[in-house]
Amino acid sequence: MGSLMVSAKNDGKSVADISEETISKRARTIFSCFVLLALIVTIAVSVYFFKQTFIVEPKAALLSLGFIPVAILAGMLTGSYKTLSGYLMFLGIAAGVIGIITSRPDFTTPAYIGWESSEGLLWPMLFVTVAGGAISGSHSLGSSKAVSKELPGESNIKKIGYGAMIAEAIAALLAIAVVAGGFQSFSHLQVSVAKGGPVNAFGEGFGYITRHIFGKHGSFIAIVALNIFILAALDAAVRTARYVLQGLFGPINKYFAALVIVAAGGCLALMCDWKDVWPLFGAANQLLAALTLVVISIWLLNRKKHTKFTLVPAIFMLVTTIGALGWQFGRFYRDKNWVLVGIDLVLVALALSMMVEIRKWISKKMRRA
Repeated sequence: MGSLMVSAKNDGKSVADISEETISKRARTIFSCFVLLALIVTIAVSVYFFKQTFIVEPKAALLSLGFIPVAILAGMLTGSYKTLSGYLMFLGIAAGVIGIITSRPDFTTPAYIGWESSEGLLWPMLFVTVAGGAISGSHSLGSSKAVSKELPGESNIKKIGYGAMIAEAIAALLAIAVVAGGFQSFSHLQVSVAKGGPVNAFGEGFGYITRHIFGKHGSFIAIVALNIFILAALDAAVRTARYVLQGLFGPINKYFAALVIVAAGGCLALMCDWKDVWPLFGAANQLLAALTLVVISIWLLNRKKHTKFTLVPAIFMLVTTIGALGWQFGRFYRDKNWVLVGIDLVLVALALSMMVEIRKWISKKMRRA
């Protein structure tokens, strides 16, 4: 919502462009490089889960691919193919919520297991393992680059921006309820994850919760909805990364730029285990959100507005995500996973470089005062 507001009040400019106006030209370059690397990691994770849907439910995945020409036709008729995919996602969420109300599942998964897990300490790793939510870097990019240009007026910012945050929160709670209450016992959930990963667990849990609505077809419908969501996320990530690449290096052929981005994400997906890439994606995504909040805070400061509601979460997220990247660096180094070691170091270096630019801006501001 914050990035949507700032973008709408600056003629639809992206957060990176706004960082140049509010902080410095170098800040824009640093922010853009961070965005580009974070999106490549996002594409790598999406590629894995897209592949996993084929393994878990091949028929559902093929049906989702058949959705592409339908979506293109819908885009020609409505002006945006995302309208159709959005309706399908909302239908899936609504079915899940109704399923929870009608089935009233018992949560068989323990609410708390321990402070330490295979992924690390509960703090900071929980905040980057659950990688989406109302505060999300990838969502802030989309709202500032695309959504702001389609707003009927500034009066719609709160309805659309805050409404999207609420919808995201409902989807997150639904996903938790599906895996926590969609199995007869915690051991059944563990078996499902071992069998087909989180995609399989989500499909089976959703199928159980919506059994009164879809009968035995709930799991199939869940995989279809998940696959369409992944396709939409891939499209958004590639498009945004292409724009960033063209902004950094000038007028590049859009097809070549997209090919470079997809190749980089695909190579990362093939070279590394998704279990290692996922928390790295979460840390990059949430760190991007933190940097976006910092840019929004500076934009508000320049207009003598209150910043506590953006600056406090920004500081918390900066400390948390950089701490998570530090912990992951140690694990990647011990495993001699040099690709992820390099990505981890570059992400931290870019974030710290952004902080240096912000410190320079603060010093300049204080001298003028």
